[in-house]
Amino acid sequence: MFGFSNQEIKFLRRLNSPIKIQNYLESIKINFEDTCMSPRMVMRKRKAHCLEGAILAAATLWVNGEKPSTFRS
Repeated sequence: MFGFSNQEIKFLRRLNSPIKIQNYLESIKINFEDTCMSPRMVMRKRKAHCLEGAILAAATLWVNGEKPSTFRS
């Protein structure tokens, strides 16, 4: 699913609410490097900057059944 391993999916499914996702992101280190890590690398390295954390959060919500929405002006 989404290119994640079964172990990664199992981990992401435990983060099944926005507060659990936020708590996880607050538990990892801040990434001060100029990178663009995938959600998989964020989980492996346990660090992220704002965009990397946001992408991980979005992927986590998607794994847990939240469909992405589109912005319409």
